[in-house]
Amino acid sequence: MYKNPNKFVQIELWKDCSIGCKFCCNKGQPKSLKKDCLIESLNILDEPSMIEFNEIGFIGGEFFNGEISSDEIKKLFYELFEKVFNMHFDKIYITAALIYDLNLNLIPFLNFCKKFEKISQIILCTSFDTKYRFKSLDDVNLWKNNMKILKKQFPELRLHTEIILTEAYMQSVLKDEFNILNFEKEFQTSIDYIEPSSGLYYYDKQECAKELLDFFPLKKTFLQFLKKTTIENNLVNIDTLLSMELRSNRLYYIVNNKRFIADNRRLGDGRCELPNFKNKYETGFIDSDERMIDVINNFKELIGF
Repeated sequence: MYKNPNKFVQIELWKDCSIGCKFCCNKGQPKSLKKDCLIESLNILDEPSMIEFNEIGFIGGEFFNGEISSDEIKKLFYELFEKVFNMHFDKIYITAALIYDLNLNLIPFLNFCKKFEKISQIILCTSFDTKYRFKSLDDVNLWKNNMKILKKQFPELRLHTEIILTEAYMQSVLKDEFNILNFEKEFQTSIDYIEPSSGLYYYDKQECAKELLDFFPLKKTFLQFLKKTTIENNLVNIDTLLSMELRSNRLYYIVNNKRFIADNRRLGDGRCELPNFKNKYETGFIDSDERMIDVINNFKELIGF
């Protein structure tokens, strides 16, 4: 049935978000018309090319933090997923920040998924950070408590945590302030890493770094992180670290109620830029233009991985 046994399509429902993280690649995007975006997303599912994909993911905004609260929007949101549940997908990825009351939207949604016996096929994707992700200690504790609530109420639900390789995060690992293994065990989650990005809001990474001082890492710090987490400790799988094989093959995204496609993403760097975009959308190190993935490959050759 499938041209590729692991072919992954994503739909970004909308770019604006109610959380307002400083480092978000979609920071500062204007509010979208949620109804129109959901209708367009339903239309995307009717594309004949959907049969090529056996995994689907939904990103964008923060669905469960008040963005689907109105009856009209919630009805369309649930209709979208009911349609997905009746399709052929093996895995369904859904993003959630988890720094809000789960009982308002997320748990009712997961109970809806449970009625379709789809919980075991869902991978709930969230994110963690040691400095910029949370605005207060209360937010950190709320996130941690919510992770445990989800595993208790929905044991079959798989949790996936994304962490940006910032200078602050890697320093916390190097100083033993953050223990990767303990984190994965405590919250029963896998960790995937991504590069820091200046995103759609800042002109370039230098402008971004003025506001987020320890966001973009030094190349030296990254090499120390690689040494500690691969050679000294088996904490990070260097073969999948920053691999584009973990990203979607195709991403549909909606800007000004118009549909755009970022295709063959695994062959590039995975980004999707806005039409007539003038900012540089830079990634990687603050002190080097070398790509992080190239540093990883050189490191692997050096140590014989």
